[in-house]
Amino acid sequence: MQFALDLAQITQFLQGLSLFNSLEEFELAGIAERFSVIHGAPDQVFIKQGQTSDGFYVIFEGQVASRRDLSLENTLVDVLVRGDFFGEDSLFENRIEPATITALTPVTLLFLSLDNFWAVTGAYPAIKDRLIQFVDSHDYLESHQFDWLNDDEVVYQVHRRHIAALLISLFLPVFVMFIGLVIAGIAWLLRGNAFISAGALILAAVVLGIGAGWMIWRWVDWGNDFYFLTSQRVIWLERVIGLYENQQDVPLSSILSVNVHTAYFGRLFGYGDVRVTTYTGGLSLEMVGNPYQLASLISEYTQRSQKDQQQADLNVMRHSIRQIIGEESESEQQLPPEGAKSRGYSRRPDEPREPSWADKYFRRILQTRIEEGNTITYRKHWLIFFKKAIIPLIIFLVIFFLFVSFVIIGIKNSIQASTFLMVSVFVLMVLAAIFGWISYHYVDWRNDIYQVTDRSIFDIEKKPLGTEIRKSAPLENILSLENKRPGFLGYMLNVGTVIVNVGEAKFSFNNVFDPARAQQDIFNRMNALKVQKQREENARERERMLKLIELYHEEVGKGTKIDSGV
Repeated sequence: MQFALDLAQITQFLQGLSLFNSLEEFELAGIAERFSVIHGAPDQVFIKQGQTSDGFYVIFEGQVASRRDLSLENTLVDVLVRGDFFGEDSLFENRIEPATITALTPVTLLFLSLDNFWAVTGAYPAIKDRLIQFVDSHDYLESHQFDWLNDDEVVYQVHRRHIAALLISLFLPVFVMFIGLVIAGIAWLLRGNAFISAGALILAAVVLGIGAGWMIWRWVDWGNDFYFLTSQRVIWLERVIGLYENQQDVPLSSILSVNVHTAYFGRLFGYGDVRVTTYTGGLSLEMVGNPYQLASLISEYTQRSQKDQQQADLNVMRHSIRQIIGEESESEQQLPPEGAKSRGYSRRPDEPREPSWADKYFRRILQTRIEEGNTITYRKHWLIFFKKAIIPLIIFLVIFFLFVSFVIIGIKNSIQASTFLMVSVFVLMVLAAIFGWISYHYVDWRNDIYQVTDRSIFDIEKKPLGTEIRKSAPLENILSLENKRPGFLGYMLNVGTVIVNVGEAKFSFNNVFDPARAQQDIFNRMNALKVQKQREENARERERMLKLIELYHEEVGKGTKIDSGV
């Protein structure tokens, strides 16, 4: 349905976007006058990938698809909604548009022509700087793919630590290199003594090499730390190549406040800390550039997710009321468009599903992730089993090798049958005992599991023929997630720990394979449950209200009949 927009509506809308929130109301009114309103139908194409944009678009109502064809077999589709914008990529530095923008629903767009766009960004450099940050984020996303992203999750911005963080971290390496240069200078001054000069030069080369290597390592380390803002969460991804990987994320729904902390030099050079507060303390995005812009973005998308759900509930209520008063049939109710963001999730019984005995001990001998029904089961990496079983395994192999050697020697030297039989029985008994020892460690490893269902997480530890310890927590109580891959082996084998903050307690999924995927599984289930419970609560409240409206409508109908009869 198309509708006209007046200047006040456009101004109020722009005021709610972080892109413009640093401006005064009279400045926003001046910008609003430059926007024109465009209405589009489903499947209408506004921008094609590889071409340039004819201006800058902001979505006022509806949804559009941003489709990026990365290769013949790899296509990424993001769904942009009210408040999102597009077209800015090709407006800077003679770029081309990275995606094709197509309407999914009837849309209303605010449009800035090229002349008006350059007039606005020229008059307000802060808007240009913020748009360039979005463009830089798009460039980064073009060359990187992330397994932890959900299908309906959109990455809005990617930030890294300010260049000042790199310069501060280079202070010690530069000092070491300075010492190396001093030693080299001393070697030059002592060039008359060949032995001392050569020794000093060697020492200078070693010190300079250490300093240079340290500088390179610091630079690579700085280049692998990123902060992500998506439509669902805030993420800190920290990597130390070959040694460590850590991912922490906070769902937008659990954020209580967003604060910015800056020091004098931070304000001078444009960096600071953005602190996202939750019930457990939250997440600190340290030394990030344009901290106020990032903080306002996080606040905007947190509020937007809440408003979107409220608007969806109001739409359902509106259609239901129209059905009650007879102005709309059930078949006429508008369904979500194909490709639009899905908000529906199904709930299944919260009972962890145990694999069958054969699956558990034979068919999936070393499998560390098993998904059956609504239950995902994780086991510690197989390396943990071999670490426990290495000693009995070595003893088993040594005794087996010695026994085979004994058999070969016995056959050549014609050892007496009674002696041969006695030794064989004894060795087989020892091997059986050691095999039982190994089997004990295997069963112990298999019984130490972590599980995620539709509503809970479980930490289950059961000793063979012994005690069982089972801990559980509801998904709705989870406040934040974190995963770590410490050490060289952890990085190379993709083994780490997922830490789940549940109120004052913490659950640790230790030594699991691919901890980022395990964290993503938990996040997906947690987010799905939150949406489902919210929908159920809204549905109950809606049914109660609709029942009151229905009763009121019936009573009004009775009163009309009585009046007409008189």
